[in-house]
Amino acid sequence: MYRITCLCLLAAALLGPAVDARAAEPFNAARYAWLTASSWKNAAPLITTESDATPRMAHDGSLDTGWQADIDVEDEAWLQLDFTRPWPMRYRWRSLETRWNPAPERYHWQASPDGRTWRTIATVDAPSAHDETLVSAEGAWLRVVVPTGDWRLLEVAAHAVNGASGTTPALTASAAGNLVDLQWEHGTAENVFLYRVERNEPAATENSSTTPILIAEGPMSRASDRVEAASAALPGTFAWRLKAIGPDGSVVDDESTSGPVEIGVRSPLPFAFGGMIEGYYGPLFSWPDRKRLVRETGLAGGNFYLYGPKLDSLHRARWREPYPQEFVGAFADLVATGKDYGVTVAWSLSPGLDYDADKPADREAVIAKFLAFQEIGVDWFGLFMDDIPVAPDAAAAAEQVALANAVLAALRENDPAARLLFVPTVYSGAADSFSASQTAYLTGLRALDPDIPIMWTGPDIFAAGIALEDLTPIAALTEHPLLLWDNYPVNDLVFTRRTHLGPLVDRNADLADAPEAVIGLLSNPMWQAPLNRLPVSTVHAWLRDPVGYAPETAWREAIAAEVPAELIDTVLTAVEAFRSNPLNGIDDSKATALAEAAIGAVESGKRPPADLLHHAAAYYTLETLLPHFYQVDFAGDMLPLARKMTAIGEAYLQAWHALDGRFDRDLGSTNLTAIQSDPWMVNEGLDSVLLGKMLGAAGTLAAPTVSVQASLPPKVGIGSSLRVPLPGYVEGLRIYGLPGAKLEEGVLTWKPTRTGNYRWVLVGESGGEGDAAWGSLAVIAPPAKVEDTGGCRSGSAAPALTLLFAILAARRFRSRSA
Repeated sequence: MYRITCLCLLAAALLGPAVDARAAEPFNAARYAWLTASSWKNAAPLITTESDATPRMAHDGSLDTGWQADIDVEDEAWLQLDFTRPWPMRYRWRSLETRWNPAPERYHWQASPDGRTWRTIATVDAPSAHDETLVSAEGAWLRVVVPTGDWRLLEVAAHAVNGASGTTPALTASAAGNLVDLQWEHGTAENVFLYRVERNEPAATENSSTTPILIAEGPMSRASDRVEAASAALPGTFAWRLKAIGPDGSVVDDESTSGPVEIGVRSPLPFAFGGMIEGYYGPLFSWPDRKRLVRETGLAGGNFYLYGPKLDSLHRARWREPYPQEFVGAFADLVATGKDYGVTVAWSLSPGLDYDADKPADREAVIAKFLAFQEIGVDWFGLFMDDIPVAPDAAAAAEQVALANAVLAALRENDPAARLLFVPTVYSGAADSFSASQTAYLTGLRALDPDIPIMWTGPDIFAAGIALEDLTPIAALTEHPLLLWDNYPVNDLVFTRRTHLGPLVDRNADLADAPEAVIGLLSNPMWQAPLNRLPVSTVHAWLRDPVGYAPETAWREAIAAEVPAELIDTVLTAVEAFRSNPLNGIDDSKATALAEAAIGAVESGKRPPADLLHHAAAYYTLETLLPHFYQVDFAGDMLPLARKMTAIGEAYLQAWHALDGRFDRDLGSTNLTAIQSDPWMVNEGLDSVLLGKMLGAAGTLAAPTVSVQASLPPKVGIGSSLRVPLPGYVEGLRIYGLPGAKLEEGVLTWKPTRTGNYRWVLVGESGGEGDAAWGSLAVIAPPAKVEDTGGCRSGSAAPALTLLFAILAARRFRSRSA
């Protein structure tokens, strides 16, 4: 079978059209797939230089990260790629790639039409670090199956044959101020894999052209943009371009361009600086993650991104050593990305761990490192002297000031416009709380060059609230303006397994009233780059309009940018569990308040509030809804949280029924153990406390007055309509887990739009009490006739493929000669 498949592919290459020698790299459909796995190995829960080995790491574009199975829980692991977003299609695959470090002894590729029935399409024995497997197979799902061991799958790639056709839908653009809403319909396009929206910048002259800027990309039907005219002298007339992309990356039919929309010059931020500082302790972002964060900062109206992660050893621990050229080149690319989106990308150095002011060589090494980044176009820099073993006093201030001024002077010899930020050793606190030596240190910073702003975290390292009155005394003491280093939503150090998804709160609007004291705010993010989009989106909303900022509105808008409209309420309910933040004192989570109220009710012999069922339903269904999220990177980083929430939600539902004796099995050990042993923190740990109390009260509380009776089928065909009469229907019944499902006149109807496994919950309430029914079902595709073909592995050990590539090269040469 191996030889037959290879010969077939060789014949196709001989008979097929010549390949353009200038063709782009093959389109990697796996980059846009929803990835999950049988298990994954978690990194150490505290400070670490390695990211979690979660499934998303196998398609994040970085060879520094990857998926790794948990060898303690299974003998054979699988990584699954779901291509049913945004709507179901039949994919025809031609080649599949893997990159390993180290490689396993063997692995299999499998395909499935529905995610339930699998067939092996290729087996790779003795794989190398980089394998490309040629296949001839169909299926909207793929899976890599591999025996567990000490391997890591760094990246997967999947290349499909195009099956897209039809007409790209019309794109409409409407503006409200500087916010533009972009909408389109699915239309007649078939097998569209994703949409891409670009903005055409207004040309500086009639004959000049600019490179379109990517605004959004993914399985979506709408997008938004924040724009500004190039300058007050130019008309701010913009147009947007919509591309429908097939499974092989080709554009379907013609592009669709919106009509021109006039935008005035955007009102500037009320601050000189607004954006993000990559300054946490924890796993480093990948370069693709950084580029997305810079792009999102610009689209949200921010203007600054400061690089300074604590666990970049060449930034801090090994600061004397130069960066490798690969890093410098990647940083230059990041700077260029920033310019595309109006974001200044700054670089920083943190030499304070062992810098010796008495050694001229140390000062020369610091300056040389700054000049190296100035050569690639960096014009803003940072010198960090925080978290170092130095007693802050007047002498320490004098040494640090001398170094900072020398660095700025050296930079300005090449570029008079070069600028420098300074992070002091004392970087937080109230003016009346400092010791005499700390006060002397801060006073000594007055000798800094007047153009060097000082970075400050607020009245605390993790500030519950920040007001102008907290900062004006510090600015007066140092005689320098302050740039806020806001430690929200950061989750580093002992909080590495915390996730902070709630909105920014308690940053006073008056911070924008005194530019001589406060010049801006930079948000320090979580180490899970995509998850920052929820909280950091609200940070940018505050930066744009501190006076009109409404946390709940901004948070809901952030969630609406990640999920379809029918999922917003479910996701909002679920992520309430990650709103409470012990770092900066935010404790107004509805989930936390509900758990506390429920604990109090059970302790007093009452049933928990019926609202608890809605949180349980949202938790229980969230994981199976993740494939519906717009962006796979965000959904992928939500997966560890969602899996734990599933266990909590199911335990809540079972415990609720145990209260009136409908469950006669022991619920206590497995559910509580799983919840308590998982290192991810959810809802301040109150869930396990509440579940323990509910199970302890099982059978002692009154049964609910409402009983929801429902039984949904275990399987549903894609495209068919599910209709289930509910004899126990009560007013107020709510459906979770089935996107788009409706309840009309006592009949539940649902038409699934994608294959896969779903969990569902029906919650009914009456008279303050409630009840729920729940279960799972699978949406399957109709069976398709697929030839039982094998696969063949490419590489130097495959003679037929060597010949194939030689022939293709010859055809390219002929094409160019012609």
